[in-house]
Order: sequence, then C-alpha cells, then structure tokens
Amino acid sequence: MNSKIINSMSADELWSLHQQIDSLLSSKISKEVALLEGKLRELNRPSVTSRQKAAKRPYPRVYPKYRNPSHPSETWAGRGIQPRWLAAQLRSGKKLDDFRIQHSRQSCGQGRLSSDEPTTGTFGGSLASAQSTAAARFRG
Repeated sequence: MNSKIINSMSADELWSLHQQIDSLLSSKISKEVALLEGKLRELNRPSVTSRQKAAKRPYPRVYPKYRNPSHPSETWAGRGIQPRWLAAQLRSGKKLDDFRIQHSRQSCGQGRLSSDEPTTGTFGGSLASAQSTAAARFRG
C-alpha cells in the first residue's frame, strides 16, 4: 500500500485494516506450521533400512587386570589411558606387574594355555591333552 493512502485513512479504517492483516497472518502462519510439522514427522519416522539393520554384536566383559593396593576398589583393565594412581606409582619406580591381579583361570573364563606357561598344571596333563580338550570344546 502506498503511504499516502495509509496517511489519509481514519483511525477506524486503520484498525479494520490491522485486524484483516492480523487474521490473514494468523491463517498463513498456522498453515506453515502444519506443513513444517508434517515434514518433521516424516523426518522422525524410522526408515525401513534402520529397522532392518543387524543388532550390534555384544562384546564380552573386560575384567580388571590391575588393582590399587591402597584402594582396592580402584582397578584398571589395561585399556585406554592409565589411571592417575597407577601412573604415579610407576613414576615412583614400581613395576606394572606389581599391581597385576592374580585371577583364577575359571573365574575369568580364560581356560587356555599361553605359550609361556608350563605344559602341565592347570589342566593336569600334557600339552597334547590340553590341546585336544580345547579342540573338542571348539567343535562343540
């Protein structure tokens, strides 16, 4: 609208024009809001591909390998950055093996022989019998 026309209008005419503009803006805004909400619902709808994705493989629990002797509840699994208590002890001259937790093999689920362990003892037999036992477990 031209400013000359607006300046020539009376207060009642301006108020009427204001109400018309207000109602027109309200209807346009509500239509735009409804349109945007519909688009938002589409974006939030789970797609077919996300439902068909395979579930993540569950990872086994990582048991702690090191324990703080002064605070036994503080442990470290040997992964990630070393905790402060361990780094301080190592700086003071202690060895990492000083803090190693001695687990029994069955409690940790580690019933295998490593290459540096004796061939008798835990399994009560020779290396060959231990390997055959492990192979039988593997075959199921």
